[in-house]
Amino acid sequence: MDLEIIVSREAHLIAELYDLFHAFGDVKNPIYLLYHGESSKLLYYGSLIEEKGLWDEVFRSIIGLSISNQVRGIIEALRGINVYKWDEIKERLNKHGVELVRVYRDRRDKIREMIGRILGIEKFFNKIYVILAYNPLRGLIGSLPYYDDKKGYAIIDLFIGPGVTPEKTLDLAIHELLHGLIRINELDIPDEIEEEFIDTLCPEGYLSRELGLSEELNIEESRLAVIIGKYFDEKHYMVETLVDYLKKYYNGNYLL
Repeated sequence: MDLEIIVSREAHLIAELYDLFHAFGDVKNPIYLLYHGESSKLLYYGSLIEEKGLWDEVFRSIIGLSISNQVRGIIEALRGINVYKWDEIKERLNKHGVELVRVYRDRRDKIREMIGRILGIEKFFNKIYVILAYNPLRGLIGSLPYYDDKKGYAIIDLFIGPGVTPEKTLDLAIHELLHGLIRINELDIPDEIEEEFIDTLCPEGYLSRELGLSEELNIEESRLAVIIGKYFDEKHYMVETLVDYLKKYYNGNYLL
């Protein structure tokens, strides 16, 4: 799985829009209140992309693949939208990206090996694109991956706040990547436990510790977490997948 970092003004804005429309853009979040000045221009293009179903084309253009004339116009318009202190932000994100690639390359083989063992899969993405965007608040935020199973790539948006280490960034990137790998491999993990299942692995879960990305665990207490903890502590991953191991405790279908 090759990793490529993408840092650009238009990628930053597309990441913001995708997160806004697909994670927060519902009636409980009045984004229409931001509809003025530069914000109105950005939100207009976000609504256009959403309305016309252009996310696939937009993301393809961001990672350097084919681009239609319609999307080319949108990308050009986004390049003209002001992001305050963008040169400073871009420099910060680029430095973070260099360190992130270094940390990833040091662990790439182990990441693939451990995920393969735990999930029992052989199908991976050939290329992982990580869009680094800026988070003015402290902390690290990620979005579900946008992926193309046939072409074998995944795109992950990560919003980087002050003080975030490349290890923490990689940890969250793996968390988001697992969502995509579960889907393309059609694993038998019910939707109702998928997020808890992945949270217990990473970031800052048992897989995080196994990969050397975190020394401390940061996991919500639950029966699932206890069982997964036993799986890792007793190194059951050497002989069976976590999926098969869990079925022993959940009557064959994860249900209590």
